[in-house]
Amino acid sequence: MNRKTALGIALGIAMVVMLGGMVLSTNWAEDTNMGDSPTDIPFSPSPGHDFKDTLNYAVFETYGPVLIVVTMLLFGAIIGAAAISKEDVEEEK
Repeated sequence: MNRKTALGIALGIAMVVMLGGMVLSTNWAEDTNMGDSPTDIPFSPSPGHDFKDTLNYAVFETYGPVLIVVTMLLFGAIIGAAAISKEDVEEEK
């Protein structure tokens, strides 16, 4: 196993551990200030609702750290796929 492969495996394990930590530390219970069910969360504030009761606040403020980790994992998958396909082309030459 070369150094590049070992580094890739170590980074992959670190990202999975980070994602698992974020998922386990996130409170998935319904917040009492957001309504009785997830369908009661309005998309934009209306005269009777505060901004903290909107879907935008729930996605980007409440679950923002989880979204950042998932985004980094998906970006890493894209970069990894491009690197693997480049290695396959180099091996064929």
